[in-house]
Amino acid sequence: MRDPSDGTARPAHHRPYRRSSLGIAVAAVIVAASWTLVVRPDVTSAEERLFRLVNTAPDLYWPLLWPPMQLGTIGAPIVVGVAAAATLRRWRPPTAALIAGYASWAAAQAVKTVVVRDRPDALLSGVVLREGAHGLGFVSGHAAIATALATAVWPYLSTRGRTLSVVLVAVVGLGRIYAGAHLPLDVVGGVAIGALTGIAVNALVGLPSHRLPHPHGHGRRTA
Repeated sequence: MRDPSDGTARPAHHRPYRRSSLGIAVAAVIVAASWTLVVRPDVTSAEERLFRLVNTAPDLYWPLLWPPMQLGTIGAPIVVGVAAAATLRRWRPPTAALIAGYASWAAAQAVKTVVVRDRPDALLSGVVLREGAHGLGFVSGHAAIATALATAVWPYLSTRGRTLSVVLVAVVGLGRIYAGAHLPLDVVGGVAIGALTGIAVNALVGLPSHRLPHPHGHGRRTA
């Protein structure tokens, strides 16, 4: 495809390493900051207040929060990857979604083994448990996977799609607190790891240099 302003060919995709490095650095700082706050043996009063505000909300929200929370499960990268391939008909979005989704899950598991923070019911009394959760708390694997998937497909989404992706990631994070599975800093760390992973994968796979035409339209498609 050519730029009509100068007649020179424009690459369909590029790898913005400098911009990606900034995003990765910001996400890494957030991971480190939340990590520093959770290594203490108790839960801060601020984090506990926020947790109880969400966790003690009425049970009627559970049927509404449970379905979108599945965006953070281990099978979500496959579902999103298939959906991206069918909708966009390009190899980069589903590839980025699969790699970012499972890389974020692996990163979350690695952090859990180092930080070793318990689940809310082991740290606080009176926790409302709406879903069974095993293993350690920091970071939230659900939040990491959901954020990584949203970040991976972000360059290919419309404004409405991007807004929806942000809402879904927020719902996943709040849902994990509401379920009693994670404390707020667990979710913050998971979101940061997911963003870091998604940005890194997109930098490696490549980003579109311009807005891509709809796959069912008449414009020329790029890989």
